[in-house]
Amino acid sequence: MKRLLKTKVNRNGIKFNKTYYYHPVLHVFIGDNVLFSTKKKLLHINVYSMEGEYICKAKADYFTEIQSSKQKCLSCPYYSQVGNVPKQQ
Repeated sequence: MKRLLKTKVNRNGIKFNKTYYYHPVLHVFIGDNVLFSTKKKLLHINVYSMEGEYICKAKADYFTEIQSSKQKCLSCPYYSQVGNVPKQQ
């Protein structure tokens, strides 16, 4: 049997062990109590209503941005990189 923990959903999702878990479906449940279960790796949590109905699988650090340096690519005309000069307009 799974161990379910009770918490309240806020605008950032569910906070557990200093990590926020979010799924867009949780927006409907802001301010409501929900139940959730965890796994050892804590990459996702399964979220359930107080009646025990499955709601979603919320992802850890959903809002964490990728470092901008990782998003740049050699073909991007707006960032100067090795062999890449920004276009003049």
